[in-house]
Amino acid sequence: VLLAALLLKAMMLVMKGICTKSQMEKWFMTEEFFWKVVPELSTFSAMRLLHFASPSIIIADASKFMTYSKTRWAGNFSYKNFLIARKWSKLVITRLLCLIIGIDAFLFKVRVAYKYIHQERIDFWSFLSVTMFIVQILGIVQLSMFVRGRIFLFIFGGEDGVMQAEERATQAVWEAMLVRKIWQEHSLLKTLALLLTFDDADFQKLVLNQKADLMDYISSEESSSE
Repeated sequence: VLLAALLLKAMMLVMKGICTKSQMEKWFMTEEFFWKVVPELSTFSAMRLLHFASPSIIIADASKFMTYSKTRWAGNFSYKNFLIARKWSKLVITRLLCLIIGIDAFLFKVRVAYKYIHQERIDFWSFLSVTMFIVQILGIVQLSMFVRGRIFLFIFGGEDGVMQAEERATQAVWEAMLVRKIWQEHSLLKTLALLLTFDDADFQKLVLNQKADLMDYISSEESSSE
């Protein structure tokens, strides 16, 4: 069910990106497809839900929710407590579902892998099944996506360390503009390669361009001396 929903989302993004006449929607759809949906599909497994149920992730999300509740719903109004209770209920329920489904998927995969491992002779298909199981285990925690999220939080999140709606919109616009720039500057194959392999190191090179800063500094010093 989860895989079907993810594939349907990918197809809808492709169709909307092709059919839409709005350039803004086109690049938003392209960015979401390459940098959100494709990484999910590349390592898809129901066991990945355990990532969202891990203690470190739950503590980080709870801290974000606390800060978000103080800033987003500051003041006294009639349905404030209802919104806060709904937000926390959503956190608890979704994490419990992730834990239950993730553990169930893990135990099922272990039983299937054990059937192939517990043999006197392991053939090619048994070895392939065990290898796929190991890859799925390694994909439970997507370190690259986590690091990219932390970098975006540092750049766009502000001093409170929580992404507000305006800051999320700023990040989305920046990513869409970057995708458009990559698409316009390079050939199709190179564009696909860049979009599929873009990671936190590339983002750091864009943000911390020391060579460009040095050249700007030298140019400003020369102009001021003249």
